[in-house]
Amino acid sequence: MTLDSFGIYGMAADYAMILFFFGLASIAFFYFWWKGRLDMDEESKYQMLNSEESDG
Repeated sequence: MTLDSFGIYGMAADYAMILFFFGLASIAFFYFWWKGRLDMDEESKYQMLNSEESDG
């Protein structure tokens, strides 16, 4: 059963969820943009690869 099967309340809940998640993503985007962390930093990937090689 989907939210759309509940009529007008389902539609309102559907739009509320869409706006909530869009707003949350927008807040996260602007926060990371403000902090300058929108880069694709790969240092953590290399750190994990090095720790796996040293463990085994």
